[in-house]
Amino acid sequence: MAASDRDILSKIQVIASIASAVAIPLVIALVGWLIQAKIANQTAQKDYVSMAVGILTNPKNQGNDELRTWAVAVLDKTSPIPFSRGLRQKLASGEIVITRPVIVRTPFVPEPPAELMKPPLPLVPLPTSGKVTNGDLVNNMLENNNRFKLNAADQKILQHWIRETSDGANGKPTATPAQSTSSSSNGT
Repeated sequence: MAASDRDILSKIQVIASIASAVAIPLVIALVGWLIQAKIANQTAQKDYVSMAVGILTNPKNQGNDELRTWAVAVLDKTSPIPFSRGLRQKLASGEIVITRPVIVRTPFVPEPPAELMKPPLPLVPLPTSGKVTNGDLVNNMLENNNRFKLNAADQKILQHWIRETSDGANGKPTATPAQSTSSSSNGT
């Protein structure tokens, strides 16, 4: 390769690097602007659709044909499948009414009473210092047995409360006090 060819190639390389250094930020800015414009357009369309649906669902606008015609035109323009001429006329006249979806709320389950949420009583450990007598061992065993029974009773009451509350929330009849005492005396 001749020296003049190398000079031409180096000049082309310098020009290409300058052009790319200028073009890359411009392309990124242009793409960012296009994305922001599309997002802004979609947000505006969403707001107009919401306004149009509000107009068509509000019974106060039943007699306002111009407003309803505008709302139908907004919905028709933004819909991926255009409305038929008859549907547009029926929506604008109020012959067909758009209703808002019904929101179904889940049943309220109350927070358990604080006394049912207390932590279980811990076991009492054997003393580690000194000699443990048979009397200490028996007393420790009796104390831990009592704590176990209290914890079991609290658990049974909490389970009963949960069953009673969940049955009421599901529409099932809750147990009467007579039924709850007979079931607890049977060991269930």
